[in-house]
Amino acid sequence: MKEWWSNLNLREKRIVSLGAAAIVIALVYLVLWSPLASSIDNFRDHIKHNQDLLLWMQTADKNIQAIEKIGKKPETHRTASHLSIVENYLKQSPLAKNITQLVQADNDSVKLGFQRVDFDLLMTWLTELWQQQGLIITQFTVKPDNAPGMVTGELILSSA
Repeated sequence: MKEWWSNLNLREKRIVSLGAAAIVIALVYLVLWSPLASSIDNFRDHIKHNQDLLLWMQTADKNIQAIEKIGKKPETHRTASHLSIVENYLKQSPLAKNITQLVQADNDSVKLGFQRVDFDLLMTWLTELWQQQGLIITQFTVKPDNAPGMVTGELILSSA
């Protein structure tokens, strides 16, 4: 190789040297710089995605905490039996005349039978009961009555 180099004239040595330098620069760019720059861009995108995800999760956490606050029963009603709570709510509701059965199913639930009740009115009443007292439907059987919007059925309410 030394012999070959020494046999080249000055102009050829410059061309070979410039070619070798260009190849070295191209190899450094292709092997080192380009993959490094690409990795840095990927990490920046990953960080941006994770920051967006964190922001979304923090917002979702605040929303969940707000919903949990709404769904919790007030402390004053926790000592009252579910049966007495439902009875009191029925007394204040136009649904009372359509109730066929109201019994304590067990320590934590109330069974309620109804006949020819307006479905929308029933759903509104149950939503109020859930929001204000934390009672939820654990079983719900309903069948349509002859009149439009009227239903007959049974449900079981218990603590959330």
